[in-house]
Amino acid sequence: MESDHPPADTPLQFMDYPLEIRQQIYAELLCSFGEPKKDPETAEEHEAMRRIDQVASLAQTAILRVNRQIHDEAKEVMLNQNRFVRIFTYGIRVSTFPGPIIVHTTDPDRNPIVEQFRWAVMSYTITDSGDGSAALQEPNTNFIILAKDLGAFLGALVGPENNYPTLPTGSEHKIVLHDPFRLSVDPSHHTLKAQKRLLQPFRDHFRGFTDVKIEGNVDNELAKTVLAELSNEDMPDPQEFISEVVHLMDEGEVYSDNGNLFKALQAWKRGGFKLKRLKAGKLWPKVREEFGVGFLEHLAELCLTLLGHVAQQTVAEMHSASNMEEVDAEMLSQKYSKVRKLGSLALSAGPLYECNWQPSAHQWAQIMFRAAQAGRLAGDRVTAGILIQGALLQQPNDAALLQEAAELRV
Repeated sequence: MESDHPPADTPLQFMDYPLEIRQQIYAELLCSFGEPKKDPETAEEHEAMRRIDQVASLAQTAILRVNRQIHDEAKEVMLNQNRFVRIFTYGIRVSTFPGPIIVHTTDPDRNPIVEQFRWAVMSYTITDSGDGSAALQEPNTNFIILAKDLGAFLGALVGPENNYPTLPTGSEHKIVLHDPFRLSVDPSHHTLKAQKRLLQPFRDHFRGFTDVKIEGNVDNELAKTVLAELSNEDMPDPQEFISEVVHLMDEGEVYSDNGNLFKALQAWKRGGFKLKRLKAGKLWPKVREEFGVGFLEHLAELCLTLLGHVAQQTVAEMHSASNMEEVDAEMLSQKYSKVRKLGSLALSAGPLYECNWQPSAHQWAQIMFRAAQAGRLAGDRVTAGILIQGALLQQPNDAALLQEAAELRV
């Protein structure tokens, strides 16, 4: 009886392997992109996570072009495990996110790999439409991610870590759905269901976005429904909004008291981001009119307090750095500038939130006190002396201010 298997001395061809083995090979070539990143617990882990790193191994899509049978088998595996999304950013800051980046380039003109990739089910383009200053600072970036990680990407994009409160009203968004494998002509494929699944992350994370387009292979009614959702934004409850910011502020203080300075800063930055996002959003004119001066003044004071917490934490970092064997003078200078900037923003909180609120004498003194401490630690004792004298004019009997003035006289 003649065997179906090749003679022992004949090398095995790829198609001689069982389908299960071939599927494992397809998955390894097309669907293996590393483990998700974990939430950072320290400042060092946070900085590492903010770097946009491409995965070590790319999708080896060349196997799709070997022959029709391999194409069909590999395509089925890839479609079952992957959906690729191309993302193009122009002048937009992009944080990293928990999922892997399949392909990444910050020089798309010289490296058009993302533009030339033809297996994506979606292309998403984000363009800064503000005053142009962001475009001067942020490089154009193209990359490819998995559709299952799109929600994590969008959450990071609109979240406090990316610190882009003007994103909903100061950027243009174009979403194009593709059908690279012509699944829409397959009667067994649930086309509308697949389109809904692809667009769901935008529905989960986008509210109050004023310039969004949805094009390509997409149901017209679905596109209209999604666009309406992305543009819509519910008015906040004023008391609930204030309570949420206060909770984040208190949470940061608890972390700080327990020595977890990184988590403290995260909480305070989230609180500050909520304030900035409200101010930059499409609802701000309505909020200002309906909630009244008292609400605006409360926002201004919360803004000052949160900035003060961040400034105080920065001064504490400078204290620690100045006690090290090798003092990093450049780092101290940068943190000094940061404290001065935070103080300036805090003093402008009233005009920023369009009210006449002014800091109290104690708040004025604390802002100048922090700046004086930072100046002394950075070696700018002349400016520090001027600042501490200004603080003493506001609070002449404050023991901490008097001690700082004494240190500067030494």
